[in-house]
Amino acid sequence: QKLKGIFESRYSKQVQKLILTGGGANLQGVEKYIGEQLGLPTTLPQVFLDIEYDPRLGAIERELGNEFAVAVGVASRYFQ
Repeated sequence: QKLKGIFESRYSKQVQKLILTGGGANLQGVEKYIGEQLGLPTTLPQVFLDIEYDPRLGAIERELGNEFAVAVGVASRYFQ
């Protein structure tokens, strides 16, 4: 709640949803717990949504997508 308040006062914008990234986002139940605690819709990112890859890697993408969210975001900006 404290970070939400700091963000909202600093940027004069309302936090409307949370997107959880990093390895901790894979913890069972963390998405639901944080969403309930903050009263906000909480989701996991679709990191590889706009990236073409071999369909056989689908299981790996689902397992590691959250851990690679920042790296994929930086790379996608670089290669645009």
